[in-house]
Amino acid sequence: MKKWLVAVALVLGVLLIAGVLVVNSLDLGDILGGDCFCGDGDASWSPDGTLIVYAHNDREGDTHLYTISPDGGKPKRVTDDGNDESPVWSPDGTKLAFVQSETDQPDSLDVSPSYVQVMNADGGDTRILGNETGVGLLRWSPNGRSVAYLGEDDALHVSDSEGRSDVTIELGASEDVSFDWSPGGRRLVYSNGGQIYFATADGRLRWKDFKSRAVGFVDWSPDGSHLAFATEKGVDAMDIGGRRLKQLGAASSSYPEWSRDGTRLAWVEDGVIVIAETDGSKRQKLVLRGGYPVGSPEWSPDGKQLVVPAHPAQGNYDDGETKLFIVPLTHPKRAHQLT
Repeated sequence: MKKWLVAVALVLGVLLIAGVLVVNSLDLGDILGGDCFCGDGDASWSPDGTLIVYAHNDREGDTHLYTISPDGGKPKRVTDDGNDESPVWSPDGTKLAFVQSETDQPDSLDVSPSYVQVMNADGGDTRILGNETGVGLLRWSPNGRSVAYLGEDDALHVSDSEGRSDVTIELGASEDVSFDWSPGGRRLVYSNGGQIYFATADGRLRWKDFKSRAVGFVDWSPDGSHLAFATEKGVDAMDIGGRRLKQLGAASSSYPEWSRDGTRLAWVEDGVIVIAETDGSKRQKLVLRGGYPVGSPEWSPDGKQLVVPAHPAQGNYDDGETKLFIVPLTHPKRAHQLT
């Protein structure tokens, strides 16, 4: 859910910069979510590529997690209590981490607390990680032993996946924070206030290797050699030492996402899915027939497909409702609605 809200903010930035926008047959209400922040999003592939977990927000505002085969079929609901979002598979595919918030009380103006939870991938009992409330940004460590998340206390937390220990990395005043693990799991990279920082996973050391500005999202390549990040001006990539900066695209309406082999990036730019290699070569633009993408594409483990949230162009849907679409990269014109 929070990814969808961030996508809306990014689109607003594009609108403000460009001054005008023409998007297929969709009006501004469609792009901003219209009357309904509902539908499907926060998609994540299982490591073996056989399932996709996602958050479904119904018209009453309740959000729960479902899994579905990328080939289609009937979704399976895997959570029941509270509102659940931002699901992420563990590296071995046996567990899911997600953010759960208590059901809002209609007569209360207080924001419901939310916590990072872990459960078996097929459902069942959940357990809370750490002692701090989470805000929806979380990532498993590469070895699957820890989950890092951003807390409402303006700090990064690294918790044992069994909930037995917690490391806190103080950020001070936080603004536009994002983060990612190094492939080896010993370090974290994070953005805060437009700057890029590094920290050891135990929180003992923090440093900044190079100058950066206006960074709103940062993502470490799977091979550890590059960083990709989004700014108000576009999508960039550079080597880990801060050299050979390359702008790959204009202002985007989604975060850039690495393919699992680290050779390509995908993002959404002006309603079009863009794919490019780290040096900007082999750039492709894919128009999604039947929908308007509004969130980050997620790569399948084999790199042959994308799943992307989009507003359907046809059908009996609420204004602003989102659904998941599958894009086969060998035959992009065969893209189809999954949910």
